[in-house]
Amino acid sequence: MSAEPIEATDELIDQVVEWLGMKCRKSHIKAKLREIYPEVNLPTIEKLITLAKKRIIEIFHCDPQEFKGSAVEFYSSIIRDVEVPIKFRIVAQTRLDSLLGLEQVTSDDPQEYASKVQDALREMDGSLANK
Repeated sequence: MSAEPIEATDELIDQVVEWLGMKCRKSHIKAKLREIYPEVNLPTIEKLITLAKKRIIEIFHCDPQEFKGSAVEFYSSIIRDVEVPIKFRIVAQTRLDSLLGLEQVTSDDPQEYASKVQDALREMDGSLANK
């Protein structure tokens, strides 16, 4: 029972672009793709991630790290703006948590949570330093 090879369709590449924009790690993207397409192989996943990164550069004229950094800046500005209704500030906070990977903390270990926050801050500092 041989599976058909997965094609790098625009829809699939756009989905990977979205995951990259949400700051999903490569392992998370691989797991998500395997959920959708159990027969997908590693070279195909790598190809999809590479194509998605190229698409980010084409669309936004910036590298993926800069893309994530601009999304963090955008959501942070919404959260800080007291003129924005609380409903939209909560949505922005949820999306920012997702970008930073903070919603994925599953244990009650505060050290793990602090470590994730520090990693996210280091990545943001690195992307801003490269501007």
